[in-house]
Amino acid sequence: PYGEVRISNLPIAPGDDYFVEVWSTSATQGYAYLVNESTDQSVEIGFTAPAGTTLVGNSAEWIVERPSVGGSLATLTNYVDDVFWNSYGVTFAYSVYDPSSASSYGIVGLDNSGHAESYPTLLGPAAFLMQTEGTAY
Repeated sequence: PYGEVRISNLPIAPGDDYFVEVWSTSATQGYAYLVNESTDQSVEIGFTAPAGTTLVGNSAEWIVERPSVGGSLATLTNYVDDVFWNSYGVTFAYSVYDPSSASSYGIVGLDNSGHAESYPTLLGPAAFLMQTEGTAY
């Protein structure tokens, strides 16, 4: 339930490859490590769970979304597909799960009117493709 964080010191351009790792060190502290593999630049960000919230460690989400800007949702990027390679989750008990072991898959992308826009397709163990069924605009 953490809000967005603007990262101004890690530029991104169309076609760049990114590595992202997210983990927690306690029930209230988490981190994200992002690497732009195209430019060999990286940043690590710490997160503290909001008051009254704890990190349970029993779910993982890979999301393609549009942020809010100035209190309103930004226009969804008009993408065709977004591939997630080497994608897996590890529980606090060190059980490893990849997307092919999930019991269900849901729609995670919504267009600018709130309608379903993006759908996951498994490519194999630890790999899936998020793709749009049309245009985001």
